[in-house]
Amino acid sequence: MYVDLIKKLFVPRYNLSIKSIKKKFNLSEDSIKRRVCWKCGTKLNFWDYCSEFKDNKLEKMIKLWQNDYIEFYCCKCFKIKKSEYLKKNLY
Repeated sequence: MYVDLIKKLFVPRYNLSIKSIKKKFNLSEDSIKRRVCWKCGTKLNFWDYCSEFKDNKLEKMIKLWQNDYIEFYCCKCFKIKKSEYLKKNLY
């Protein structure tokens, strides 16, 4: 619905647009790995993921995203996992 607007609002906050990220890291829509949450199967969005990192961390984060041996949680499952971890280790 408003995905394009959200992409424009989030990614440029670190002075890089989606177009410049694609160019800088030699990415195309076809080369970006499609991902789903490791726990619940929710589709994960690469551009949302990129928007969370500053320019100097993007290269490392893109390598993680493209890595076949690493899995990601969606925000909801990550929050659950984090709260379980905190309960286990703080009490």
